[in-house]
Amino acid sequence: HCLSADLTPESERASNDLPSVHKMMLALKTRAPQQAFAVLSSFKESSWRALNSYVHAGAHPLQRHATGYPTRLITQVAKNSNGLALVAGVQAAVLTGQETVAKEVFALQQTHAAILPARTDA
Repeated sequence: HCLSADLTPESERASNDLPSVHKMMLALKTRAPQQAFAVLSSFKESSWRALNSYVHAGAHPLQRHATGYPTRLITQVAKNSNGLALVAGVQAAVLTGQETVAKEVFALQQTHAAILPARTDA
């Protein structure tokens, strides 16, 4: 809510009180479906440092500008994007409250494993 409010000194201060990613992940670990949390956690572990580097103009974007993007990296980025789409699909399926819908979406992980990030929880 404080992030969508008009930007004022008060709303800016309130946004500084938001929980850290670490705290949000801990909360998800106990509240989210185990499979969904595992996918999100795996994405965070494999991508957090590089994404942070892009946000804060670190070594990753400078190196890629100088040397280009290896095919393996582009493939992994595409797989990560697919994985995030699956996480969003799982969330939408769980919100339907219909267990069969959620199971169908979870099954996509096995059906399309070749175009998704490798599972680290298996």
